[in-house]
Amino acid sequence: MEKLENLAAKIRQNFSSAFTKFKNLSLKKKIVVIVIALIVIAILFKGVSDATKEPGYTLAKVEIGSVDEIVSETGNIATTNRTDIYSPSNGVITQMYVANGEGVLKNQLLFEVESSATVQEKRAAESNYLAAVSALNSARSTQDTLQADMFSKWQTFQDTATSSEFENSDGTPRYDQRAQSEFHIAEKNWLAAEKKFQDQKTAIAQAQANVSSTKLLLDATKDAKVLATAEGIVENVSVGTGSGVKINQVLAPVRPVMTIVSTSPTEVTVELGESDIVKVKPGQEVVLDVSAVDDREYQGRVVRVDSVGTDEAGVIRYSVYIEVLDADQNLRPGMSADCDIKTKSLEGVLIVPNSAVKPYQGGRAVRVVNPRTKEIEFIPVKIGVRGISHTQILSGVEEGQEVVTALSNESIERPSLF
Repeated sequence: MEKLENLAAKIRQNFSSAFTKFKNLSLKKKIVVIVIALIVIAILFKGVSDATKEPGYTLAKVEIGSVDEIVSETGNIATTNRTDIYSPSNGVITQMYVANGEGVLKNQLLFEVESSATVQEKRAAESNYLAAVSALNSARSTQDTLQADMFSKWQTFQDTATSSEFENSDGTPRYDQRAQSEFHIAEKNWLAAEKKFQDQKTAIAQAQANVSSTKLLLDATKDAKVLATAEGIVENVSVGTGSGVKINQVLAPVRPVMTIVSTSPTEVTVELGESDIVKVKPGQEVVLDVSAVDDREYQGRVVRVDSVGTDEAGVIRYSVYIEVLDADQNLRPGMSADCDIKTKSLEGVLIVPNSAVKPYQGGRAVRVVNPRTKEIEFIPVKIGVRGISHTQILSGVEEGQEVVTALSNESIERPSLF
């Protein structure tokens, strides 16, 4: 009893001393001490609350329903359904017959161009073209001469190599004799003639390219009527009547006068790996989410599946082509699209939410709450098709049984707060 009284007296003394020190502090320091004390009290209160709080569960019932197996991949809207139209002449557009959004047929007249070339420019362009044609014809004539010489040298070498001096009666080479200069001279003459003939092929290709470029420049000095090269919808008209236009060249590219977008079905191409491609077949339904188009999903259908893959850094990928069934003007070539391909659909099967299925001892299991101990227990299950939101259960649990899909506060051991 005396010890308790002494302890109480000591506590009162310490408290009185601390209170006196607190009273002597400045206002700013008093505020800091009070804030620290409140934080400590809050931490202690939360720790006690969490330590005593009962685990919370989110439960779902095992039920009979439907499940769709989905293969998901991101692809791009095909860019092959557009044709850029350029002016074949340097000049001024005198007539424009189409506008954005109009449909055109192949070979339909689109616009007319009047050349701005002078008489001297036209003559120079024609002279350059004729010179290029002459050079090409000369190169082809030279090639014929070189080819004849190559065949002649080949025959000389063949006759030398198969003579009795350099070949045995059974057709095998006489290597000891073939070391003579006569044999090597015939061989090298043939090889040199063959090289000249092959080099002339390169010269002809260059001459042909020169003819094409000078013909392009010659046409650029002439008036032109430009026809549609494909059927489709006119888009991106960049000029109008009276506008100046130039031809498109590799070293001096220009903007197209217009673009014709094909009216053929819009397609999306995706690349799938070996494990997914075996599930995908033509005719399967697809849901497409185009990131550039908000609040809209598109419906599609698989139309083609590659049977031969492409090696990409050691990984074999297969192309799948998806037709967009409800395409609209918002879709543009090159846009990315997330594609969910429905590869299998099951009705009237036992299902649980995907979040209920967990890895367990090398297999799969669902978690349940033991009604007596309120503890989590794992029940091994065999699963079938896994869909976007639900998984098919083949065995392990029954319809109506409740499984855990999430834990809000797992029951774990916590260290003492004191």
